[in-house]
Amino acid sequence: MFEDLVVVVDRFGNPIGTEDKLDAHRMGFRHLAFSVMLYRYRDGELEFLMQKRASNKYHSGGLWSNTCCSHPRPDEDIIHASKRRLDEELGIQDALTFTDIGTISYLAKFDNG
Repeated sequence: MFEDLVVVVDRFGNPIGTEDKLDAHRMGFRHLAFSVMLYRYRDGELEFLMQKRASNKYHSGGLWSNTCCSHPRPDEDIIHASKRRLDEELGIQDALTFTDIGTISYLAKFDNG
């Protein structure tokens, strides 16, 4: 299915194709992803919205994580993908201001492959 594809990129972040999401993760292919951390100031304090990952997730199940993370679909920009996933995962449809805080590249290996 279309939503199970990730955008594979070269070392400079340029799209070079697509791959099945699970295969891309298992094979360690560099691909586009995003992480959203919602926050607000309340009574002078900074609050972050975190979530506990479902225990049946194929990686990092049961761990506390950022508000939302996922992958843009082919031809979908990061902001639209972020808004889509916030709605799908948490039902958040509010008009939000997004700030790009940068790009990172990493490779993480998991015990379950």
